[in-house]
Amino acid sequence: MPFHIHGKIMDVLVLGAGIIGLTTAYYLNRDGYNVTVIERNNDVALETSFANGAQLSYSYVAPLAGPGVMSHVPKWLLDRNSPLRFRPSLDPATLCWNVRFVKACNAAQSNQTTRELLALSFLSRDLYHEMMQQEAISFDHKRAGKLVCIAVAIPSIMPSNNWTFSVHWVASNAPCRSKNVSRWSRPCNACGIT
Repeated sequence: MPFHIHGKIMDVLVLGAGIIGLTTAYYLNRDGYNVTVIERNNDVALETSFANGAQLSYSYVAPLAGPGVMSHVPKWLLDRNSPLRFRPSLDPATLCWNVRFVKACNAAQSNQTTRELLALSFLSRDLYHEMMQQEAISFDHKRAGKLVCIAVAIPSIMPSNNWTFSVHWVASNAPCRSKNVSRWSRPCNACGIT
């Protein structure tokens, strides 16, 4: 149900015609809003959506603020392609954001944020699949799942040539399953499964 102002349907302006902007515009329009999409490029999906690796990875989320992140910040600040950019400022909102970010770099908050991102991601997946069916969108979409193999060094108390290989696989509509392959018995925590 669209929001009305003085009896008129609200007009909505969406900035960017990538996958997020266009799907946002689609659902707003479907719900009755008047929507205008503005794109700064000559065509749609030429920025983040253009170079996304051609995959929709709904089960592979990781919050930027996590345990161990703060040790990477100094080198990230010197790398123009890093996942974190910072412009020094005495702006109270910026200072407040920085403090909240540092406080969020812990395991408990990271786990909570991961659960929230997964819930949002699965909702996004369901809505996207619904839209593809209703609109008969034709493109090279496949529901194949994803296999992620992670080699993790065993702690330094063991000889340095020992590794644990954690294998994680996710089917399109199934929970994550995990299996460790190692000479040493060690739980795999990558998916929250021990």
